[in-house]
Amino acid sequence: MAKTTYPTLSVSKAQSGLPKLCRDKKAILITTHEKPVSVLLPPEPKRRVRVALKGLGRWQGDIKPLRGELEGFYRLRVGGYRIVCCMVSKSLVQLEYADTRDVVYEAFRQLRLLTEMDE
Repeated sequence: MAKTTYPTLSVSKAQSGLPKLCRDKKAILITTHEKPVSVLLPPEPKRRVRVALKGLGRWQGDIKPLRGELEGFYRLRVGGYRIVCCMVSKSLVQLEYADTRDVVYEAFRQLRLLTEMDE
């Protein structure tokens, strides 16, 4: 199976080039970070996150549905880290947010509320 990768742009770069991006009609990944988040992790947690993300593509790992206000999303547990994601289609999982266990759900909930207010 071929690995699919998408060009990555920061939000500011995507906004400045939005007309061209729309005309090109190519899939891109827009991130709020200039560098991938995994770069910010120490080596061992980074390795575990990479392994877990590879399994997520096959829906393997410690994955559980979230409840309440976050219903419709899932969490992937990797040690002390939690990755919040949602199923876009049978073959596409969208990563929404990742952080340490003690703050991930509240921070993600607040981000969703702010996003809904902007819309």
